[in-house]
Amino acid sequence: MRSSTRNRILDVSIRLFGAHGLDKTRVEDIVADARISRATFYNHFHNKDEVLFSLIETELDNIQNKIDAALEREEDPYGKIKTYFLGMALGLREMVRLFNIQHDEIESLPPVPRKLIESNLKRGLNTIVEILDYGVKRGAFIVPNPELTAHVILSALDIFINPFKLGLIELVKVEERVDRVLDVIFYGFAKTRGARATGRKNGDDPALLKLNR
Repeated sequence: MRSSTRNRILDVSIRLFGAHGLDKTRVEDIVADARISRATFYNHFHNKDEVLFSLIETELDNIQNKIDAALEREEDPYGKIKTYFLGMALGLREMVRLFNIQHDEIESLPPVPRKLIESNLKRGLNTIVEILDYGVKRGAFIVPNPELTAHVILSALDIFINPFKLGLIELVKVEERVDRVLDVIFYGFAKTRGARATGRKNGDDPALLKLNR
């Protein structure tokens, strides 16, 4: 359980980040606004980067919790995939806006801790695998390898749904981008499927994920 002082540091930091940006917010500003000493700050965090990562971890957890709740309400397997993509895209978009991360700050951002990346990736993979298994049981998906397919889907999410770019995109266009990515995942790049598109015999489709329609 977080201490009240740690919570105050985080609350002040996210407000200052939003108002002034990451680069322009100093530890001295956080200390002054939180009305604590520098020693107290360093009792809880090693530096400003650690504050940022703690905030990111909380926001990612909030995003995933909202997605989980939305997935519970969605019954269609394809709709679940779209719900995950759209929920993550919109959540990351708002996180970038919340922290007021500017494009010229991206290169100077500190590397995200490996532990945070791995925990978020594991949770995402588990969610996607559950959706794929659900789709297979409902007869909606054909998925030869759910875990590999989940990795591909998350890779597509990481490549095509860049949170720093999403911060500048209108909400309607975010949903359009998600739809385009899902089209690629489900239907591939070729307009004609089957033997002509793949060079294989009918029925010998190497796709990782297909709609069973």
